[in-house]
Amino acid sequence: MGEITRLTKAEIQAVETETALLTGEPPALDTLIAEGYRETVWLNAALDWIGSAGRVVTLLVAEFI
Repeated sequence: MGEITRLTKAEIQAVETETALLTGEPPALDTLIAEGYRETVWLNAALDWIGSAGRVVTLLVAEFI
């Protein structure tokens, strides 16, 4: 018989959240803001630069992170 895997409450919540996102409606901007998410100009600019720099730079950044 296989081993029993025990999940923490945080892991269970993450699975439930991901499942809801995959099966439900995408979250609205108002919903995300209410949950505490916010946009940052510098982060969006950094992601745009990474995406436009090409695959090699994107892979290097991903490896670094």
